[in-house]
Amino acid sequence: MSFEKRIDNLFQIWQRELCPGGQILVSQYGKTLYRKNFGYANLEFNMPITNKTYFHLASLSKQVTVLALMLLVEEGKLSLEDDVKEHLPEYIHFTEKVSLRQLINNTSGIRDQWQSLNFSGVRINDTISQEDLLGTISRQRHLNFAPNSQYLYSNSNFTLLAEIVAKISGQAFPEFVRKRIFEPLGMNSTLIRSELDQILPLRATSYIDDGQGNFKVATLSYSVYGATSVTSSVDDFHKFVDNYRNPKVGQIDSLKFMENQPQLADGEFSTYGGGLMLNDYKGFRVVEHGGADAGFRAHMLRIPEEDLAILIFSNTQNMVLSLIARRIANIVLNLVEDKPALLEIKEQSEQRARYGLFASEDYLNIVKIQFDKEKNAFKKDETILRHLEHNRYRLGYTATEYYFSKDGFTEVIGPNTKDYKFIADKPLPPGDAYAYCGKYYSEEIAGTYEIVCRNNFLYFKHFRHGEHRIYQSENSNTLFFSQNKRLNALFTFGQEAQGKFNKLTLSGGRIKGIELNRI
Repeated sequence: MSFEKRIDNLFQIWQRELCPGGQILVSQYGKTLYRKNFGYANLEFNMPITNKTYFHLASLSKQVTVLALMLLVEEGKLSLEDDVKEHLPEYIHFTEKVSLRQLINNTSGIRDQWQSLNFSGVRINDTISQEDLLGTISRQRHLNFAPNSQYLYSNSNFTLLAEIVAKISGQAFPEFVRKRIFEPLGMNSTLIRSELDQILPLRATSYIDDGQGNFKVATLSYSVYGATSVTSSVDDFHKFVDNYRNPKVGQIDSLKFMENQPQLADGEFSTYGGGLMLNDYKGFRVVEHGGADAGFRAHMLRIPEEDLAILIFSNTQNMVLSLIARRIANIVLNLVEDKPALLEIKEQSEQRARYGLFASEDYLNIVKIQFDKEKNAFKKDETILRHLEHNRYRLGYTATEYYFSKDGFTEVIGPNTKDYKFIADKPLPPGDAYAYCGKYYSEEIAGTYEIVCRNNFLYFKHFRHGEHRIYQSENSNTLFFSQNKRLNALFTFGQEAQGKFNKLTLSGGRIKGIELNRI
């Protein structure tokens, strides 16, 4: 089979009739090896994706923001050791010093803006502005952890970097980037979307795939920048990627800094550089980053040792682009293909292990599987689990498989696995539930959560999120978790006095320990 056909086959899901898809570009030594478009930019008007179609790149934007800041560092207008409070005192109200370097490396400890907004009651499809992000950052009084003690991805870091670039340069951030980066690199069709009502000709529409071939429009309802909002095509953005190997904008030391692994306070090295993730793959050093907003997905993968660059931009979320990029690298470099993780197939276990509530070890990943009597099938949300054999199921036509056991299941995506355990949904002992009930308030999220009891089960109530169950974790009477479309969070109760808890702490994947006090 030809080189081209082997890569084509990786994108069969985008080659069906009238479905979203994407653009792919593969280059080596600066020359294009493969360039294809698949699928439709707009399903309503039957508009196919072409070379002139542009995509929202989500977090691929972060490396652009870092390079913009490094240009000012090169000019002596900033130092990487500057305290962010020195430049943005109006937005910083925690006591710890956080350096620009720590913002760049995601080691600042600043809480993530999106999860902060979510905890405040903002929904991802609400209209969200740059001012909204800065507002939620400015309410933070505490960090997730001491600066440079660990790495934790936070979009807030890059929003602050963009604001610093604007303040020091005296130009709006999108304008600075256009003049100092995009124009010098000949990226004439690339821009940063800064207004929600901004007209973007030829930009693809974003769609969500339900795993069964049905698509819904996924509205991108914000026009914020720093962490996101670069709009481009693979051809135009490849000019930015090529700048790493043949610098035209930025000094070589700045570009190398972006690709270096930073050292944490304990001596360990993080895998996040300057808007770039730094990994190993089959003995090669990999420089990469992904992006995901609404239904848009993007991935850039580079293997500097082989001078290889892979770009995949899409207007739907039905492929794991980081895995596809690695499979393309396997084809180009003649590497042995990773085989999917194969788990021992045991005899059919109890029926209950097929549906119910399942949690990862840290309770931050929750899966609810139900049985659809009408379709006589198990489903996750609205996506059917296709039975393959024995205890092995596939989620729709995606690459995700579940291997069930008596106590839970293992999720398999390519070579990667994650274990989930079954959570028994039991009521609290009679009378115990009322110790939790009441209203809890936090200034940081500018809101109140009310805990109520119904039939010895706990629920949280929030004026934007509504009322939803919270589930008790195993072996703890203080740790609960939520699983719903509005809020996924850990609820930890504390400071018990006179038969009641007086403190509630909310945590999530990118937020640790927001304290709410009983009112």
